[in-house]
Amino acid sequence: MELLRFSIPMILGAVFQQMFSWADALIVGNFAGEQALAAIGTTTSCVTLLMDLILGAAAGITILAARFSGAGEREKIRRLTVTFLRLIPFGAGIAAVIGILSAGALMRLLATPAEILSQAVLYLRWMYAGTVFLAVYNTLAAILRGLGNSRAPFLAVTAAGTANVILDYLLVAGLHLGIGGAAAATVATQAMMAVFLLVYTWRNENDLLSDLQKEKPDRQMFREGMHYALPLMIQGTAASVGKVVLTGFRNGFGIAVIAAVSTAYRVDTVLISPVRSLGAAVAARVSAKLGAGREDKARQMFGAGLVMGMAFAAVMTGFVMVFGSPLIGIFGVSDEVRLLGSQFFRHLGQFYIICAVMEVMHGYLQGRGMVRFAAANLLFQLGVRIVLSYRLKNLLGWPVIAYAEGFSWCAAVLSAAACIYLHRKTIRE
Repeated sequence: MELLRFSIPMILGAVFQQMFSWADALIVGNFAGEQALAAIGTTTSCVTLLMDLILGAAAGITILAARFSGAGEREKIRRLTVTFLRLIPFGAGIAAVIGILSAGALMRLLATPAEILSQAVLYLRWMYAGTVFLAVYNTLAAILRGLGNSRAPFLAVTAAGTANVILDYLLVAGLHLGIGGAAAATVATQAMMAVFLLVYTWRNENDLLSDLQKEKPDRQMFREGMHYALPLMIQGTAASVGKVVLTGFRNGFGIAVIAAVSTAYRVDTVLISPVRSLGAAVAARVSAKLGAGREDKARQMFGAGLVMGMAFAAVMTGFVMVFGSPLIGIFGVSDEVRLLGSQFFRHLGQFYIICAVMEVMHGYLQGRGMVRFAAANLLFQLGVRIVLSYRLKNLLGWPVIAYAEGFSWCAAVLSAAACIYLHRKTIRE
């Protein structure tokens, strides 16, 4: 029950956060046309290029903050907060400027069709502009979750998600600002999330921010934080580069497949976010239990996570098999795109339980401090996916996009299971 209570706000928060992209796609698809929808879809991997870097750092911070929290070391949590709340947004700002300047070249490198190139570049630049706000939000959310508070980040996302839908409708459907209006709405609500958590933390955890302006980052705390964060940041960055490669691969199948698969992935990302959030929750609670010296409780969290993850995945699989086609249709796409998207769901959905097991296993390994292996295994999974995509392209055609991902999840589960088995065998000996 402890894991369930902690994970539910994280799961719901992840779903609402994905609603940002859903709102963009739904309203753009229905009011700006299929080409605009395809333009947003082709930028997804480039947007996550910076997002995965930020999320990797945040995941590492959560694990360390949970370890300190379990051990009752409040002063270390304060120093951790000051150090990374100053450094992560600064680094994100530099990366955002680079991304804005290189957006055009990046889209051309991905062989983006000429008819959607200008719209894709515009949307990507707006998205990069909002990464500083996401950096602030995710850093504070990481600290609060490490303290066992998953509710405040959920409230921030809920408020911002609601505002995003309203702004999207006003700017795109009402003022006819097209893809630029959708992007502006998203950035505005990302800023809202950051401000919400800053105010919340100042009011409820004031000691964590009291010396933020005058205190310099703590070098020792930076080293400790990066021990957990750096492998996940490297993994996140490399994974994003891999997704960019896969976007270029997908773009070779034409605009209909681009629109179908990118729209299906929007739905898939929302559906799969519960098991990914569950993995993060397992990492945080396992780390906290180990910080308190409770090995037995850490293992209980792992077992509970596996049961919950497989239950979520079973529901997800049934849902996409039945409602995949109608879900694709609500984005205002053609019958051809809707058919392709529903076929994609049938191919990928059968692997959802494997994905859930993988996410929980990685969360358990991260919570135990084995972040390097967890990160390396995710890179291994990505490598398998890329290799299978190209190797099986001629055999399977465009459905290889789904099957390559599903088979790569299987490979990662086998590798993680072997690592967990060997680790437990070492402890027993």
